[in-house]
Amino acid sequence: MLIQNEKPDVTMRTGRLGSSDAAAILGIPGAFSTPVQVYMAAIGEGSPREATLRMELGSDFEGAIMERYSRLTGNTVGLHGEACHPQYPFIVDHPDGVVHPDGPVVEAKFCGTDQCDSWGEDGSDEVPPIYRAQGIVHMACWDRGSCEYPVLFGNRDWRILRLERDPMAEDRVVSAMARFFENHVAKRIPPDPTTRSDATLLWPKETEGQLVVANAEIMDLLHGLGNLETEAKEYQVAVDAAKTKLAAYLGLATAIVDENGVPLVTHKSQTRKGYEVKPWEGRVLRITKAGKAITGGNDCDSRNHTSTEE
Repeated sequence: MLIQNEKPDVTMRTGRLGSSDAAAILGIPGAFSTPVQVYMAAIGEGSPREATLRMELGSDFEGAIMERYSRLTGNTVGLHGEACHPQYPFIVDHPDGVVHPDGPVVEAKFCGTDQCDSWGEDGSDEVPPIYRAQGIVHMACWDRGSCEYPVLFGNRDWRILRLERDPMAEDRVVSAMARFFENHVAKRIPPDPTTRSDATLLWPKETEGQLVVANAEIMDLLHGLGNLETEAKEYQVAVDAAKTKLAAYLGLATAIVDENGVPLVTHKSQTRKGYEVKPWEGRVLRITKAGKAITGGNDCDSRNHTSTEE
């Protein structure tokens, strides 16, 4: 059974950190935001993150996922509650649900079928790191012993994973969030930018007439950038040469295969709607999954563009 509570306004971020901010603060790869974006939202100067189709679908399917979870487990779930961390009230949590009276926190996820391998099997605790951090904050704020993740993978698979409370992991995550708030948000000192968009977010406009004199570190960066750009050009030349050789080996054949007949390189037909495509423009190298395993899984772009579709 589901109990519908009043949904809190999760857009009110000023002076707060939430469970979804934990991954960014910890620097976990794949986090949906950067530390600078978290900081800007917490001081009330951030802009809402543009919703992707996957995010919108996740929101649309959340109710159905929670309904199915409640039906399959028999749990009574209260939806859309709010709780603060007992020691750090600026850490405010809004999970998808909490099992009554004292059961696990519930975090529903809608994932594409391409993410099946990122999650463990049904009943396991193999939760991707960005969502593990989120669950740790859920349990800390609600003082619950576990967090369950009902996950729907498109229309292909359904799993419920369970993360048990770990005091040591909780201390690491919560302490990192507390330090971030105290060192950056409370003092209004932004963290170092990690992307070029971070820099634009922090310094959107230049100050007319203000100059920065290049010090030794800046000069080293400029020299290093020049070397990197030269290396990148040389690398691209080498990549193009390798792809040209592969195209020559492939010729007009259907595929390059390994000793077991497994395709490694094929041609993919390329068309352009409304345009005439010449024969040599319509044949694009395609590295198969088996081929990517040999290259190390790197995406090679080609026409020379190489598609990495399976």
